[in-house]
Parts: sequence; structure tokens; C-alpha cells
Amino acid sequence: MSGGRAGSGILALTVALSLLCSLDLSCAQEPGFISIDCGGSKNYTDLVTGIKWVTDDGYIETGTNVDVTTNLANTDNLEALKTSRCFPSTASGARKKNCYTLPVTPGSSYFVRAFALHGTGPASRNIIVYTASIDSTSWIKVSISASDRNSPLSAEGVFVAQSNTTSICLQDIGEGTPCIASLELRPLGSAYRNELQSNILGLVRRWSCGTELSSVSIRYPLDEFDRIWQGTHTASISVPRIKTTLPLPDNVMAALNEDRPPVSVMQNAIENNYLRLPADTGKYAPQTDKFRVRLYVWDFVPYTTNATSLRQFESRYTMGSTEELFTSLSFSASNTVTIDSTKVTLDTTSEITIFHFRSTNQSQRPALINGFEVFADIPLQPSSYPNDVSALVKVQNDFGLSPLWAGDPCLPNPWDWIKCGTVNSVLRVISIDLTNVKLKGGISSSLWNLTELVDLWLTGNGLQGTIPSELSSLKKLQTLHLNNNSLTGSVPASLANLPVLVELYINDNDLSGTVPPELLNISRLHIKSDGNPKLQCVGACDTNKGGSKTGLIIGAVCGSLVIFIIAICACMYFYLRPGPKTDNHADLLEKNELSSVALVPPHPSHRVAVEQGSRTFTLAEIKAATKDFHTMIAEGGFGPVYYGKLADGQEVAVKVHKGSGSQGATEFFMEVDLLSRIHHRNLVSLVGHCQESQEQILVYPYMKKGTVRDHLYGGGRRGSLDWRTRLEIASDSARGLAYLHTGCQPPIIHRDVKSNNILLDDKMRAKVADFGISKVHGDDQTAVETRIKGTIGYLDPEYFSTQRLTAKSDVYSFGVVLLEIVTGRPPIEKNSHLKDMVQGCLRDIDMKAIADPALEGDYYIEAMWKVVELGLQCLENDPADRPDMIGVLRGLTEAMELERGARAYQQPSSTRMNASSSSSAAPGGRKPSDQLHFNLSFRPRSSEPSASTSTDFVTGLIPR
Repeated sequence: MSGGRAGSGILALTVALSLLCSLDLSCAQEPGFISIDCGGSKNYTDLVTGIKWVTDDGYIETGTNVDVTTNLANTDNLEALKTSRCFPSTASGARKKNCYTLPVTPGSSYFVRAFALHGTGPASRNIIVYTASIDSTSWIKVSISASDRNSPLSAEGVFVAQSNTTSICLQDIGEGTPCIASLELRPLGSAYRNELQSNILGLVRRWSCGTELSSVSIRYPLDEFDRIWQGTHTASISVPRIKTTLPLPDNVMAALNEDRPPVSVMQNAIENNYLRLPADTGKYAPQTDKFRVRLYVWDFVPYTTNATSLRQFESRYTMGSTEELFTSLSFSASNTVTIDSTKVTLDTTSEITIFHFRSTNQSQRPALINGFEVFADIPLQPSSYPNDVSALVKVQNDFGLSPLWAGDPCLPNPWDWIKCGTVNSVLRVISIDLTNVKLKGGISSSLWNLTELVDLWLTGNGLQGTIPSELSSLKKLQTLHLNNNSLTGSVPASLANLPVLVELYINDNDLSGTVPPELLNISRLHIKSDGNPKLQCVGACDTNKGGSKTGLIIGAVCGSLVIFIIAICACMYFYLRPGPKTDNHADLLEKNELSSVALVPPHPSHRVAVEQGSRTFTLAEIKAATKDFHTMIAEGGFGPVYYGKLADGQEVAVKVHKGSGSQGATEFFMEVDLLSRIHHRNLVSLVGHCQESQEQILVYPYMKKGTVRDHLYGGGRRGSLDWRTRLEIASDSARGLAYLHTGCQPPIIHRDVKSNNILLDDKMRAKVADFGISKVHGDDQTAVETRIKGTIGYLDPEYFSTQRLTAKSDVYSFGVVLLEIVTGRPPIEKNSHLKDMVQGCLRDIDMKAIADPALEGDYYIEAMWKVVELGLQCLENDPADRPDMIGVLRGLTEAMELERGARAYQQPSSTRMNASSSSSAAPGGRKPSDQLHFNLSFRPRSSEPSASTSTDFVTGLIPR
């Protein structure tokens, strides 16, 4: 949006238009015009333009109407600027994304123009920042300083409609309240179609070069598309303007038929060898280096018959010391007309960019120009998968969501209750979270059309009806939470056909019957079914609250008896069996023992019994695989780790216990037992173990890329990681820890989370490793530890001082890992903790000092801020103030979405394009009579705009 400019000729134009209407000339607006007075209370006709304005009823369902207090007088859309529709984040039901939905014709060209005016009312922030999009493509980023709040700010975008509606959306990015005063849609016919392929155009400047800056802007009905043309002024030199009152000849009208610039623009021109046209007060920050320059030229000056009639000039642009030619024009007769449209590449970090129009040596006449437009060329982003979009619309209707969500569900920012991901290069909906939003009716049948859905949360809505068996068609579903509703009927056995389902929460409903054995037999599946008085569950699901007391008693007695018998048998087995043998097998425990009985390590002199799935190796096999322990690849507290290759070709890492005693045996047992039972893609799996000839050996898959520490600052550094890879590593690690804390029953606390215990496979996917000192937590989540375990620098101070271990101790350690990932520094450096360094830099607002220099600035600043803030939250002294690992994972997901969006839209993080005037001296030592030129200023983005800074519009957006 550019700074609005008061037009001194408003009254004169009003009188002229009234006179035209009195002569029965048509003042009716063009068909297809939509002019919305956002926040207005009545429809009306603008007295200046004759355009009919309507309220925004029917175009949007969210937001709050606000009367704007301002001292404006005589400007475009003056009446519409008296009210705004704002979207405060503190309002009940506030959303991050609010959209106007406008009717369009697919395949047709349009331009949309928005005005914003915040006025003199109270503001919670000195600078208000928000973003806007056209459908799925980022359009602008608004940055409004205190000095801008009384100035109307406008932005214009040109696009081709992709469907029968288009959505103009404002996104709240947490930096102030988005507001919009007016929204205008205009059909363009075939204008600009050559420039619109897979892109939209964001207006930077539009000038009527021969019109004085002090006169009124030219728009409808003089421009039938209602484009707004601003006049120009000269700097410190006298520039002759020429004009004609002659009508445009037929050949000129034919040549201008598609683009149809106003006659008054084409009847005025500047004819001189040199001109500087300073920009107005608007500030621009394009998120692309690709621009489109359009020149409107009609040589209406009569030519003589002699040889001095040639008018020939070149168009160039200068960035710093670089000058590039972008077009040449030549005219040898009067009434020659052209609209020249050229792509240029501009360095938006340059201090200033100047457009020159220079006469050639052969030209007998100076340069001439009538109109000039500059657009940012913004790549068009693909929309979300159409089937997903239509399914989501039906889901909203089925559930009675009100008001309905509009705009593209995934881009540039997703709806608050969904998450999206790329599947086979197509943007798909992968997560829905409609928790506690007062849904109505039954479970929507449109949900199973979202075939890439991974997570579905419908908790706490009072939904009625049965659980549809059709949910089993969602083959990617991992999480299904239907708890705290009013669902009835039985639990469908078909849910057992979901191949990767790991959480099924159906507790606190009114379900009946029994939990199907097909579901109970899935070892990976965690089922919560309590709170259903009529539902019986015999097996691996939670106790039924309110069920039969007799059943509870019988179940408790039987369960206790079974556990007692198992414990007696285990004791007899371990203590009566002879010493170690060299066989290849170990006795197996029950599949679900981890969730049914406490784990008690055996005496170190006895063999460990493990679950089926962990292979038992002989010492001879281990020696053969490692070539008699030839290549050591690491060494930790447990002992050295060797590279190996099994007989079947699988590469492995072989960890050998280097000491003796009960502590080593305990850690060995714990790791074997845990890794034999838990399976997750972000946890290092156990290939097998060997307990022979006093050796205690663990065998893991070989992680080719080593540890995270190796890549950040370790002695065996393997090369730096880019920022996006670091985000993925953090997310993978958080997902693995979240599974330990919430996906395992009882929960498991790792106790030694650190960058050296996060390993990377050949695809740079992270896996949490080293479970030797992990603890299985029972009901007592704050049991006192007799011995503090962990690593200095990562150790939770609360755990250290109270000896009370909780899952939040892992969260603290992971917070340190997050800061390592951002900074590339160890936890302790020069007797100072990493947390103190980061907090000191934050106080100085110095992100550059925090970020790892190896990143070379290649990161999106908002995403990095998110990770730093998240890391510091994890490091709060009071565990109650720390997020849980699910919260950490969600925060990292948001950071990844910010980063993906920034890169998807090629959004530079530190540039701003400003328009400003500069000195009148011609560059390169050329005298003023040699050239005609325009300037656009590009300046680096600063954290705090100066008092003179107006609006910053970024033609690109951060995505999810």
C-alpha cells in the first residue's frame, strides 16, 4: 500500500463529473465493479466517481466494525475511509486468518485494491505489522508506524482468477491488529494478460508523467478500469510538460484497446532529455527481485518533413554502479504509440535504483514518456488440493462451524485448526484439531475424504451418534481423539485396519459393548476407553470408570494374581538357573509387560530376559561383524562404539560396556528392555544384544551422519547444517521424546537428552539414542531420586536441587539442545552457560550474535526467533512454566511452517524497498540534458523504522 495523497482538485473534478452527468453522459459504473466500504453501515454512491459502494455484509463473517478518527480531507475513497473492519487477536473467537470472499469468473483478469487507515485511536504497539494474500499467494506485508496511522495506505494486485471466487485474506502474525478500510475489485478484460502467466503483479508505482503532482489523481470514469494515476513533480530543475487537446486517432485507440490507459494520461507527456521523478511518501519492500516495467508512449508532437524527425531513446536502470539496458524505442513519425512491457531484475538491497530514458546519438528529439508503471512480479503459489478444500467446506457445514473459514486452507498461512504438508509435490491437509469448539451433530462423513490425514482431534465437543467405521479408510491416520463427547454405539473393529494408528482416545463418551479384540491385539496402539459406563475393555486399555464393580474386583484380583505368578516365575528363573551359557537365545517376556508390570533389573550376574524382536548375538558374531573391534567410531559413558557389518550386509554400531558392576548391568538391561519394546521412527532401534563371557554388548543400526554435536561443534565435525535441516532435526528429536512421554505406558523419561545422544541417518533424519539411564515412570510422577543422573550443562536445576524427576527434566535438557542448534555452541563455554549468553543477546536485540555464523544469515528471522523463545521457555527454572514435549513439538512445527513459507515465496528476511527522492545530479557525470529518469529507492529493513517511515508493503509472505 502506498501512502494516500490528498488531491487538491477533488472539488473541480466533482463539478466536472456533475456537468458530464447533466449532459446525459453515462455515469453508471462498469459491470463487475465491487466496491466494499469495510466496516460501513450503509450503501451509497460516491459523488466524485459515481461508483456505488456497499457494506461488507455477505463478503466476510468475522471482524469488528470500527469508526476511524482522523483529520483527513480530500483524498481518494474519503467516505470509505471513515470506517474499518479490524480483527483484534483478543476478541472472542479471534482468528489468525480472516478473508473476504469475492465472486469472479475463472480465467478472467482482475485487479484488487485495498485501503487501510488505523486513525488516531489507541494502539497496543508502536508498530503494527500484518500480512495479506490473494488466494494462496502472498501479496503484501504491512508495517505501520505511529506516524503512519493518520495516512490512508493503499495496495493493488493484478491477478487471473483461478475459480469462481477469490479470497483476499489478512493474517495476524502477532504484531498488532490487522484492519482494512476499503476493498475494490475491478475486471480488466484482456489488459495485462501478457504479463500474467504463473504470477500476480503487485503495484509499486503508477505515474501520469505529464500531470502535475498537485492536481487530482486520475481514476474512474477517466480510467475505465478505475486505476489510480498519480501526477509527478520535478526535483530542482525546470522540466517542460507538453500536452495536446486532440482526440486520440483511430490507430492510437486501436493500439491501446486492450490496456486502455486514460485519454488524459496519453494527452500529457514530458519531453526532455533529463528528468528525475522522486517517489511519493510510500515505502515498499518487495519479496522478489523480479519486476515488470510498463512504458506508455504516444508521440503526438507533429513531425516535420525534414530529416530531424527521429525520436529514439534507450531505457536503462542503475543499481549502485551497475547499469543495465532493458528496452529501446524509436519513432520516426507522429502519432506513433506503444506500450512497452519489460521484465527487469532489481537488487532490493541497493540503496537506490534509477530508471533512465536516454536519447541515442542518432536521435534528433529528446525522450518522451506519457505513463509509467512498475510492478513486483510475484510467483503464483499453487492452491491446496481441491478435493481437500471441498471436503473441508463440507466438514465445516456438517459440524455447524460458525462463522465459516474462508480462503485457501493451507497457504499462505493455514487455518488455525489444520496443518498441511506436501505429499508428492501436492499440498495436502494432514492434521485437524477441532478441540473444544462446540461442534454440532455427528462425526462428518466428509472427514474420510481427507485421505492424507495423520492426526484427528475432535475432543470435548458433545458430538453425538456413532463412531463411523469409514474412518478406517484413513490409512495414514496415527492419532484419533474422540474423547469427551456424547458418542454412542459400539467401537468399530474396522479401526484395527488403520496400519499406523498409535493413539485411540474414546474415553468419556456413552459407548457400549466391548473394545474389539482386534484393537487390543495391536501392541503399538494406546487405547483410552475409561468413562464409558456401558463399555467393557479386557486387555490393554484404561480402566472403565463407572463400570461394574464386580468386574473391576475380578479384574483387579486376576491381574494381581497373574503379575504375582509372573514375578515368582521370573525370580525362580533368574536365581535358580545355572550361570551364563553361550546359546543364541534368551527367554521372552510378554509383549505388553512394559505397560502392565514394573521393570526391575536383574542381579548383574544373571542373564537378562528380553522381548522377542531383539536379536541375540554370539560374541563370535560380534567379533566377525566388527573385524575384532577394529574401527572405533565413538566413545561414551557406557563404553566404546565400533563400526560393524553383519553377515546379511546390514551396517551396525556396536556399543561395548567397558566396566563391571551393578550400575553397568542395570543400564544394559534398561536399554535392551526398553528398545525391545518401544518402536518409533525418531528413536534409535535395537538390532540386538550380546551377553556372553562377561561382555555386555548392544547392537544398533549404523547412523551414517553421526551425532548432532558432530555437525555443530564437535571435535569430529562433519560439516555444518543449514537452518532448515536444523529445524527438521529439532522436530524429529522432539517427536521422539514426546512419544516417550505420552505414547508409552507407563511414560519413559530419557534423563540424558543432549546433542551427542541425537543421531542422524543417511537422510539426516534425527533419532534419539542412549537409553541406559532412562526411567520408567509409574503413577508417582515426582518420585525422589537417590542418585542424580545426567550430563552437566543439560541437567535440570530443579531436578538437581530437589532430586525429583519429571518429564519436564527432559524438556529442560531439550531446551539446551535447541539453543545449541541455533547457536552452534556447546552448553558450557568459558564457565558460562549458553542460556545466559542467549538471554544477554536478546536484551540487546541482537539475533546476529545468537545465530550460528556458519548459517551465513540464511534463515528466516521469525522462525529463528520462534525457536530461541521456545528454547528459553524450556529452560524456565520452575518446571510448571515449561511446555511439555507436545507443546515443544507444536512450537517447532510452527517455526518450520514459517521457514517453509518464507522460502516457498522467496522472501528475503532483511530487505526493504523504499521510494524516496534523491539529488538532482545525473549519475555517471552526464549532464541533465542527456536523460530522462525515474528513481526507486531500496533500503535494508531495520528493526525500528525512522519517524519518517511510512508503510512497508512486502509482496510476499511467510507461509506454515
